[in-house]
Amino acid sequence: MLRTPHIVLALTAMVSGGALHADLPADLTQLSLEDLLSIQVTSVSKQPETLATAAASVHVLSGEDIRRSGSRSLPEALRLVPGLHVARIDGQRWAISSHGFNGIYADKLEVLIDGRSIYSPLFSGVFWDTQDIFMPDIDRIEVIRGPSAALWGSNAVNGVINIVTRQAAQTQGLLTYAGGGNVQTAFAGLRQGGEIDSRTHWRAYAKHWQRAAQRTESGADAEDGLQSLQAGLRLERRLNASERLLLSGDGYTTRTEQPAGGANPEGRDDDQNGAHLLARWSRSRSAESELTAQFFWDHTERTQTGVFGEKRDTWDLQIQQRLDWNHRHQLTLGAGYRISKDEQSNSPLVIFTPDARTINNANVFISHRYQASDATALILGARLENNEFTGFDSQPSLKLSHRINDRVFAWFASSRALRLPTRLDNDVLVPIPDFGIQGNRDFQPESLLANELGLRWALSPALSFDLSGFYNQYGNLRGTEPLAAPEIPLIVNNHEADSAGFDLSARWEASAQLRLHFAYSYLDLDLKPKGDTADTQTERAEGLAPRHQLWLRGHWQAGPRWSLAAHLRHVDGLPAAQVPAFTDLGLRLAWQFRPRLEIALTGENLLDGQRREWELDSEVERGVYLEFSWRPE
Repeated sequence: MLRTPHIVLALTAMVSGGALHADLPADLTQLSLEDLLSIQVTSVSKQPETLATAAASVHVLSGEDIRRSGSRSLPEALRLVPGLHVARIDGQRWAISSHGFNGIYADKLEVLIDGRSIYSPLFSGVFWDTQDIFMPDIDRIEVIRGPSAALWGSNAVNGVINIVTRQAAQTQGLLTYAGGGNVQTAFAGLRQGGEIDSRTHWRAYAKHWQRAAQRTESGADAEDGLQSLQAGLRLERRLNASERLLLSGDGYTTRTEQPAGGANPEGRDDDQNGAHLLARWSRSRSAESELTAQFFWDHTERTQTGVFGEKRDTWDLQIQQRLDWNHRHQLTLGAGYRISKDEQSNSPLVIFTPDARTINNANVFISHRYQASDATALILGARLENNEFTGFDSQPSLKLSHRINDRVFAWFASSRALRLPTRLDNDVLVPIPDFGIQGNRDFQPESLLANELGLRWALSPALSFDLSGFYNQYGNLRGTEPLAAPEIPLIVNNHEADSAGFDLSARWEASAQLRLHFAYSYLDLDLKPKGDTADTQTERAEGLAPRHQLWLRGHWQAGPRWSLAAHLRHVDGLPAAQVPAFTDLGLRLAWQFRPRLEIALTGENLLDGQRREWELDSEVERGVYLEFSWRPE
């Protein structure tokens, strides 16, 4: 059987990305280290700037890095990103966060695919089991570790993940792959790209994959397998010399295994379905001026038999204008409006009141970059949001950057970010004695005041370092109090926290054939009650954040036809979940059998036959996969 996420456990416990990367090479791994630092990113300031001079703790994972790692899903690819804590919960679900506060449904991380926010207004997080993409189409993933709410809004508290796919003109011809192994038993994909005329390009794809259920510690079937089918289409047209139009859409269906018992006595598998449509128009009158408008519609249907069900439609409109003048002032301003309408299928275990609700959110933002000199820049930003639950809120930021010399760059940032209330905070009731919770209409936004400091140093053309540190102060954090009834706690703002840490990474181009990337992250998280409280559970978050994490990645081009990629990851233990520290090794050996045909053997979790990464008794197993891929010339 296939199982959907345990919603009860979760209850208790604009425009950017893809519009501005036409000049990027198809394979970032072919660039020298100096050229790589000159790659433009858009996530930090919503306008193109080089990676080397971005005033944020940002990491770029290229599509070729992902392919060479053997990653077959977004969460697997995000394991490669320094500073992110990515834990597999079971065969279906993931816990993904930055700088702590991770969980089954972490709610302090903004995630976008081609500028489309994929967070759920139900809980301000991401349902990772249904977020899929045709992996060979990924151009890059930009990850900001730290708040970016002044530009990206109230979800961007601890970071932003911006997934940027390649333009249709860069994905012409036929690409197909197929393979399987002992855990992900089968996976296959097909993409075809073409052109209607010299101004219009398109691509279409379909993919399917199936994952077997994991095993419990005793070796029993965990009954948490999953299978997914997804297809999509993208169309791009250059209307004239200054205007471009993008249309894209995807649809998916995912079946999740669920064990028999409790609210599901028949053991029925559940289906999760969804689709989205996106349209983006942009006009660039010159290098100093660009106007962009984007609209998307997103539809999701989720079910957990006997426990939870939701249908949701979201409409989102964003407009952004960028203006540069005098070579010293760069102004980016925008506005947006989002409507999200849901219908909840209440059960005796989970009740939302009301059972249907429309949530409106309006926002405006402005960012002004002042280039005081060739070496020094000051960036001021602010975002105002009017949300359904608490009205108007502001999220300002200040950044200062300075190029010390040709090889050393320093930056400082101070920001305020908010995690706004959701349906899960306000409207939910789980009427289970000693286990349930009650929503609170007086719940206030969680807040963050963050100070960050960073340094980038190119020691030589082949060796560079990136160091960033942070000190965060959180207020009004979510907890529970047994106020309404002794056995059913009320959701309240009863905790605060301090956290400090740093992220260090180094890239070394040892030779034309060998490249290495090392990274280390340290986090110290301290939660404390806000006044008197009987809450004994919220502080467990300290023990669910690894203090130490380490990454080592390498790629060796052994010859014109052979290549070897390796990634080693060490994650500190999670005492609150009784998860010991572990070290994970992945290898991928690829053979270019023919100019267009590649055969690859991938191994993952090679150092452990079986281990837990989270609280549930569902263990990650060692996996081995064989894959065949046919690529365009």
